[in-house]
Amino acid sequence: VCAMAGVALPITVCRHKISIVTWPEADRRPHPMVYDFVTNIYTRPELGEHILVGGLDAEESQDTADPDAYKEGVSLDEATEALARVSHRFPVLADGRIAGIRSTFLEPPEAFVVQPTAEAPPQTLARLSGFAVPDWAEVENHSVKSTDGAGVQYFVVRPKGAGKHPVLLWIHGGPIGMTADAWHWRWNPLLAVAQGYTVVQPNPRGSTGFGHAYVQGIWGNVWGDQCYRDLMAVTDAIEQRPDVDRSRIMAMGGSFGGYMTNWIGTQTERFRCLITHACVTTMAQ
Repeated sequence: VCAMAGVALPITVCRHKISIVTWPEADRRPHPMVYDFVTNIYTRPELGEHILVGGLDAEESQDTADPDAYKEGVSLDEATEALARVSHRFPVLADGRIAGIRSTFLEPPEAFVVQPTAEAPPQTLARLSGFAVPDWAEVENHSVKSTDGAGVQYFVVRPKGAGKHPVLLWIHGGPIGMTADAWHWRWNPLLAVAQGYTVVQPNPRGSTGFGHAYVQGIWGNVWGDQCYRDLMAVTDAIEQRPDVDRSRIMAMGGSFGGYMTNWIGTQTERFRCLITHACVTTMAQ
């Protein structure tokens, strides 16, 4: 069971830990792996395998589905107890294919199947949303070194074709979360791309998916100072692109992303404008 242990803020963020629980004795012992996000991971206890369940507490992590319907999500080396594979659970069809729901920046959630082999492409079963994949936008995935040498991932969703485009730097909330290549019903970059904007979505310090130390980097460094430096490193890289109008770059965000946008406004005048919502604007109240 994934247990959560934390130290009083703002010293550290909560550390999610994985424990190994044998079945059916329910003996529990901690696993040395430190996990930087919460998920649900299941194996098949009727086969005598170990159970690894992710969640804030055991009460929130009940597996009520038939375990035979799900593909094994964890591979555990019995000798070293090293985790060889960790993945979300997916239904397995009678012919061995894996079924699920997927989305990207360019595609809303749709049902798909995929062969259980490396590099097998997913096959979309139907376009139930009625939304055709746009042929006027494309997605790029990049990384840039920040001031402390850490790599900062950022996505670029931009219009196809030549020309210099204005840029929207979209900063995600949380801050413990991440921007992934997935559909977003509220903060959807295609709305801006359709109007000729390039949308840049970074994963600065505090983002999940890059290890606990990266998440921890948001804490205790003067109002998100390293997060700010990460965002400026991404902006520096974007300004060097030949397809960008560097005189028309704006920053925007909501929640923690809005707070960082407000903070940016107190640190630099490099952005043409700033847009924030659902965020902290003053510490006096």
